[in-house]
Amino acid sequence: MKRLIMLLCGILFLLSCQAVLNNKNNVKNEIIMTDEDIALYMAYNAAMIAGDIQSAERYLLDFIDRFPTYNDALIDLTNIYTFTKRFDNAFETINRIIRRDPDNLEALMALTNIYVIKGDKKGALPVLEKIVNLDVKKENYYIFLANIYMENKRLEDAKKVLLKLLKKFPNSFFGRVALAKVYEELNMNEEAAREYELAFSEREEDELLINLDNIYDKLGDRKKSIEVLEKFVQRNPDFPKVRERLVRLYLGENNYDKALENIDVLISQFPDNTDLLSMAAFIALDSENMEKAGYYIKRLLIIDPNNDRSRYVAGLYYKDLKDWEKVVFYLKNIKSVEYYKSAVINLSVAYEKLKRYDDAYNILKELWDKERDADVGYFLALYLKNKKNYPDALAILDYLISKGEKRGNKVIFLKAEILLKLSKFEDGVALVEEILKENPDDADALNFVGYSYIERGLELEKSYKYIKRALELKPDDPYITDSLAWYYYMVGKYNEAYELIMKAYEKIKDDPTILEHIGDILVKLKRYKEAKKFYQESLNHTPEDADAVKRKIEELRNY
Repeated sequence: MKRLIMLLCGILFLLSCQAVLNNKNNVKNEIIMTDEDIALYMAYNAAMIAGDIQSAERYLLDFIDRFPTYNDALIDLTNIYTFTKRFDNAFETINRIIRRDPDNLEALMALTNIYVIKGDKKGALPVLEKIVNLDVKKENYYIFLANIYMENKRLEDAKKVLLKLLKKFPNSFFGRVALAKVYEELNMNEEAAREYELAFSEREEDELLINLDNIYDKLGDRKKSIEVLEKFVQRNPDFPKVRERLVRLYLGENNYDKALENIDVLISQFPDNTDLLSMAAFIALDSENMEKAGYYIKRLLIIDPNNDRSRYVAGLYYKDLKDWEKVVFYLKNIKSVEYYKSAVINLSVAYEKLKRYDDAYNILKELWDKERDADVGYFLALYLKNKKNYPDALAILDYLISKGEKRGNKVIFLKAEILLKLSKFEDGVALVEEILKENPDDADALNFVGYSYIERGLELEKSYKYIKRALELKPDDPYITDSLAWYYYMVGKYNEAYELIMKAYEKIKDDPTILEHIGDILVKLKRYKEAKKFYQESLNHTPEDADAVKRKIEELRNY
């Protein structure tokens, strides 16, 4: 029944076209179709509908014998030859039209199809160029030509073709996407972004959101990348790679809550994935979200308790909690190259806090002797400085400097600090002033020089300017805030000093120098009980000059 309906439709179509065909052919070739001719063409159509290609070809050949210049029939026969991959026959047939009518669009499009099916894009290229120059009204030929140009790295030609297409068809979705890809290849990323955005406004395809993320990444626009990927995960919540990308983007924005929100989705999909749990634990630690960090670490230790990464992140967690015994428990047996150095450094801190000074020194010294690693050398020198072994500390720092290992100028600062301890004030300050000659806006160098003068009551106004500038560059730095508070202390502005130093204390509650400074300021404000409390707290955190702090506590024994 279905075939009969389709056949009747074919008959009605042919009958409706008969008058047009006769008029057209009368003018050109004085061809008039008889009922027998029409029946023959209908038989071809019926065979095609039935899928009988062989019979369709036979009827069509008979029809063409009657009308050898009838273009539609020749194109139909060309398509049969192309479909059955008899390309020589297809070329011969279509060229019968093109020799008579070189600009016949239908014939040129059929010729293009032969090349495409044959896989000969090089052959298709000049034909497509001619079709486009003839102003064809079909978008796909422009896009196909542009794609061939792109494959041959003729990007400017591809761009011209697609711009011509979009001038003719401003709402061409595929044209805009193709042009965006051309712009991307040309490193015209702003133009590529514009075309992808316009394409997405016409059709909300998920792939375009990924394309836009790639472009925004090249443009360094994290916020727009986040925007499009959030749209993507709203529509497709279970795509791990996109979630992972969002985690990285949010970390780049220091938006730890959103990073954890996305990683929690991943963990819900892969609950025993230790890579995800470790990443989540590190993020939670960085954001000081100890509750979440503890949750992830507990899961890690249940799933894989003997894994070095699990033990390492557990060690960092307990270091933040100042549970030094557990830090030692988790870090002391780590052997993995990836975590070993950092584990040793953090383990040395734990040993020092537990007053196991020999253990702290020995593990750093052993690794330093083995590898001469710059980070380990810095921390070993820091340890030696804290133990007042200045000559050995300077020997290590001088070695690092000779090798160009300044660790972002930390080595220079530490050497300068030791020189100050050795009463070589001018030498120490001169070292850091060399940094300022290269970079006048180095906040840490400005703070070091400014505080060094203030501590000694020298050049207070110049030092004030240094520290104010440092605080403008790093407004949330508690150590620079402490320096400015100490300037106000030195000039007798104790209320201003107290207000500032408490801001520093809110950020760092365990720095012995800041705690001692709070005590000193409170003494000037005659708040002796509070001062004594802060001195005691400073002593609990091992200040460099513990004897001086003890004397201050003794002076307040009656309060």
